[in-house]
Amino acid sequence: MAAVQPPDVRGWLLAEAEKILSAAGWAIASIELSLAPQGVYEGDEFLRVARQRIVGAGRVALAVVRECRVRV
Repeated sequence: MAAVQPPDVRGWLLAEAEKILSAAGWAIASIELSLAPQGVYEGDEFLRVARQRIVGAGRVALAVVRECRVRV
């Protein structure tokens, strides 16, 4: 049974956040990817959790960001 509040996984890498939430009995309902408008993405950078919200009983939605270089 999931706790009343999910563990705070903001700032964690997505793979680690998934493990932490699963161990606490929470499921990920959706993952939204956000990209910097002027970012330069090389390869498969790490995804980091930027926001989380409860969307139902034992379910959370995550917003993640990809690491990038910013053009100037």
